[in-house]
Amino acid sequence: MTRPVTLSEPHFSQHTLNKYASLMAQGNGYLGLRASHEEDYTRQTRGMYLAGLYHRAGKGEINELVNLPDVVGMEIAINGEVFSLSREAWQRELDFASGELRRSVVWRTSNGTGYTIASRRFVSADQLPLIVLEITITPLDADASVLISTGIDATQTNHGRQHLDETQVRVFGQHLMQGIYTTQDGRSDVAISCCCKVSGDVQQCYTAKERRLLQHTSAQLHAGETVTLQKLVWIDWRDDRQAVLDEWGSASLRQLEMCAQQSYDQLLAVSTENWRQWWQKRRITVNGGEVHDQQALDYALYHLRIMTPAHDERSSIAAKGLTGEGYKGHVFWDTEVFLLPFHLFSDPTVARSLLRYRWHNLPGAQEKARAAAKKRRRNLPPLTFAPGCGKKWPRRRRNIIWWPISPGRLFNTGRPRGMKVSLRMKAWRYFWKLQSSGLAAR
Repeated sequence: MTRPVTLSEPHFSQHTLNKYASLMAQGNGYLGLRASHEEDYTRQTRGMYLAGLYHRAGKGEINELVNLPDVVGMEIAINGEVFSLSREAWQRELDFASGELRRSVVWRTSNGTGYTIASRRFVSADQLPLIVLEITITPLDADASVLISTGIDATQTNHGRQHLDETQVRVFGQHLMQGIYTTQDGRSDVAISCCCKVSGDVQQCYTAKERRLLQHTSAQLHAGETVTLQKLVWIDWRDDRQAVLDEWGSASLRQLEMCAQQSYDQLLAVSTENWRQWWQKRRITVNGGEVHDQQALDYALYHLRIMTPAHDERSSIAAKGLTGEGYKGHVFWDTEVFLLPFHLFSDPTVARSLLRYRWHNLPGAQEKARAAAKKRRRNLPPLTFAPGCGKKWPRRRRNIIWWPISPGRLFNTGRPRGMKVSLRMKAWRYFWKLQSSGLAAR
């Protein structure tokens, strides 16, 4: 098998920040991470999402996929000047073979001195809650004072709607940080644990202010010297609350500490091997034709993997996967029409999981259908679904339900033609596929 191709961002532009943040997003089906830059930009939308974690922000709203606290952001100051891109020499690419996002920049400050700033990160395909980041800074022609600030930024929202309350933030030892957050309805907890390892002679301190828990690292570098910061993040969430909060948080820290015993390259190698096995069974190779044909296929398969929650049949594939907040992160019946066939013929167990998601949510779908029938509409299943949306739509949206009835045409008639047939057909095809293997009885 030839190595899957890469996707490159041709040049830096603040007008395309969010476009490439979606196109070059990373994930593993458990969590999704937008390809935002480490440094802040006014138009940039950061995003990190967990499959199945939905919440209603307030009265009159509907459940939506929760945007988690940010762990990618870093403020880099060199000799007091904050790093920000404009037209520097630049290279940024997403490697489909390993899921690694890499960026290399030669940045010049206002006084003309140059610095190489390189970053790379990946979402582990082997250990689902793990994200690993690395950044290196090298002065090219002068000594420099470098300050890097990074940690857990819980000021992130869903376009202004806050879903998480800060339960506790703590620092453990010299390297570990943890923030535990609870959805405002008190039903779900999220634990975000970070470990920052820095090479060389550095000084460190911590701050916890305005929903930001940060580690500040300062270093004095000579020309040609390099400072490297590796950041490991472990993200757990629960909705059962079987364990005491402190015990649950401590368990997350222990998992992170075990990972921190390995280097970035060691963790990447394990994740890349997981990707290699996945590609070996599923990659389609184009012989001849344009290079873009192969890239398009690799791109599609890559995103199919990172958006599919193969680990949990209580979750399914949202309209934008785990790359953003479009459509509130709801699951449409398009999942069964367009995405299920790939899983049906490449891994039937994943197809079964996606179909069982519909089965788990039948009570909510039936309740919506009965509510629609009372208003003299046909007794039909809802167009979209997200946990917690079974009872009703917000008042201002209740009577505006758009149903696709043919390609390119949308009508708010409340009559989704072909929807029930599509779902039944996919279930039938699944059992037909498994009949010869003897698994259909399950």
